[in-house]
Amino acid sequence: MFAILSFSIIFGYREEYCQREKPYRIKLQLITLLISATYGAVTEMMQAYIFKGRYGSAYDFLADVIGCVLGIFIFKIIFRKKMIKK
Repeated sequence: MFAILSFSIIFGYREEYCQREKPYRIKLQLITLLISATYGAVTEMMQAYIFKGRYGSAYDFLADVIGCVLGIFIFKIIFRKKMIKK
């Protein structure tokens, strides 16, 4: 689920990502990771403190972050050929 989330976030900026220089692409990847990982952290905290019968887990959060990185990696593979070489 988090791979799809991070892929969707960065996909919205695909034109800028492919046409801009490498520092911009790295910044966009980090922002995407931060947004989707924060969402994962919030959902784990909500499970721990708000919902009864549920519990938050650091391992679940780690799995969320791995999913976020996977979504960004898949995006990079798909759009690798369209990027400028700078």
